[in-house]
Amino acid sequence: MKIYTEYYERDRRVKPGETMGKADLLEVETSRGRVQGFVLTPNHTEGELHPAILMLHGFPGIASNHELAQSLRKAGFVVFNPYAPGAWGSDGFYSLDGIVDAAVDVAEFIREPQTCELYHIDPNYIFVLGHSMGGFAAINATRRLPWTKGTVLIAPCDINWYFEHDELDFPKRLPERAKRVLKTDEDLFENACRIHDAYSFAAAAEDIKERNLLFVRCALDEALPMDNATPLFRRLDSFGPCGAVRKFVLMNTDHAFNDSKNLMAKVVTDWLAEITK
Repeated sequence: MKIYTEYYERDRRVKPGETMGKADLLEVETSRGRVQGFVLTPNHTEGELHPAILMLHGFPGIASNHELAQSLRKAGFVVFNPYAPGAWGSDGFYSLDGIVDAAVDVAEFIREPQTCELYHIDPNYIFVLGHSMGGFAAINATRRLPWTKGTVLIAPCDINWYFEHDELDFPKRLPERAKRVLKTDEDLFENACRIHDAYSFAAAAEDIKERNLLFVRCALDEALPMDNATPLFRRLDSFGPCGAVRKFVLMNTDHAFNDSKNLMAKVVTDWLAEITK
């Protein structure tokens, strides 16, 4: 298995003997309804196996990080990018616990033998990546997926932080324009009140303390406070050294890394390459 880190910012042209990568429709039946999205496959040589990565987008209506998905595909990953239940055409209803359940179900779908055979995936190298609210889903899904190889958290949102700091204006932080693309059956603030403690990053630390983890924070983050990540850092540090490969990176960019797309792709692909050695 080879990770092509040199292609994170340039095209990877198909070579003789390779099959060109493609974009494919993704449809997965989950416990929260059928989710849709897309799958990106890399250039493929007969007999080759590829690592796979489940990419979880942030709060719908803002960004889904297609550029990063393309970079990871060029690096040699099969990239699965599902749209959360109740968003962007997926069935079901959007909720904070629902996006975690759906992420777990899609990860299990990726691991199924028929999926691995179809996309030439090595089931021992399946990763989870989440940005912003997708980071919230990624860390909580990882708790229930002990077989995944590693997790990438990019400016993840710890909902519990707002409750611990008496910042109960949580609904105001969910942009009105984004809400209009969602289908919900429960007020999201009430949903957050119901689940925030059990889904907190501090609670997750116990379950992921021996897992490979890349955590990227943004120094110019205008969407999330820098202290948002502190509970996770403190809990992980309290466990002391472990056999996992953990890396914490602070990038001088904003929440959507608008001026650092290529650098973000390099940080992520370099870490993934280290884990797949």
